[in-house]
Amino acid sequence: MEMNDELTTVNGKPVTVHDVFVFLKATGHFRNAIYEVIEIGVIMQKSETMGVSISGAELQEHSDAKKRWMGLKSTLDWHNHCRWLGINEEQWNRMVSIELLRKKLQRRVIGAAEIKKYFSSNKAKLLTARLSRIVCADEAGARKVIGHVKARPDDFSLMARQHSIEEQTRNSGGYLGSFNGGILPAEIEKAVFSARPGEVCGPFVENGHWTLYRVEGLDHAELDDALRTYIAEKLFSEWLHNEVNIARA
Repeated sequence: MEMNDELTTVNGKPVTVHDVFVFLKATGHFRNAIYEVIEIGVIMQKSETMGVSISGAELQEHSDAKKRWMGLKSTLDWHNHCRWLGINEEQWNRMVSIELLRKKLQRRVIGAAEIKKYFSSNKAKLLTARLSRIVCADEAGARKVIGHVKARPDDFSLMARQHSIEEQTRNSGGYLGSFNGGILPAEIEKAVFSARPGEVCGPFVENGHWTLYRVEGLDHAELDDALRTYIAEKLFSEWLHNEVNIARA
């Protein structure tokens, strides 16, 4: 593919490979893509060095699971999806194999002992926040709610039922559930995990809407499967980042 090759048109004007490259560079996506390509190379090299491999059966099983997760119910759905991405079957299999290698390499590098050690050393940080939320469509609607719930936090559930546009939580008084660290947007996470139980945080601009959160409680995390997965991914990402830096030096 050449830089002047036409990819598509906009009102008859061609969009070239060069145009896409300029956009990717200007937005920083190009550098991110380079890093991810290097990361893939490190994953493959480390997998070979450490004797981590995948069988044809494992690849097929992972590929089928990925298709189900993506809602690709038939071979035609899958072919159409690949055509939309601009990849062929070989490139799909390479992508899937890299995903699977990464998972297997993570299990080799990060074991139960490392996860338990991290948990023991970071119990104070590994809190779970029980949260309720009110979502308002715009700033004007939010301002009608903010002053009331800031002054009277106990009315949060009532105001959620009356004013929140979030259908999934409105009937339950805005109750969202429990969240570990690393799930919420950084600004919201910082606010709720430093708040006191019963305190209202916000407003925040979130996905085009205005949101308020009430902290129902902060609980010390239990080392369950979800937290093990979170810690393993965190530790492995740090390990992989370090290996990428070594490879680039």
